[in-house]
Amino acid sequence: MANKDKLSVMVLIGVLLLLGFVLEASIVYYLSILFLGSMIFAVSKMFLKRKRRKILIGAKRVF
Repeated sequence: MANKDKLSVMVLIGVLLLLGFVLEASIVYYLSILFLGSMIFAVSKMFLKRKRRKILIGAKRVF
């Protein structure tokens, strides 16, 4: 009986560890997606600003 209890406790600990690992991985995944998204947003914003400036300069030359 004691052996069975030990086994069930080990299984419970294993399941909890697995759950914790999965949750941690998903949190890290979510954070990395947020980080990448913000970086891409910042880069695209910079690029758009530069492009807009070039477009404005081009428009001034045309008119």
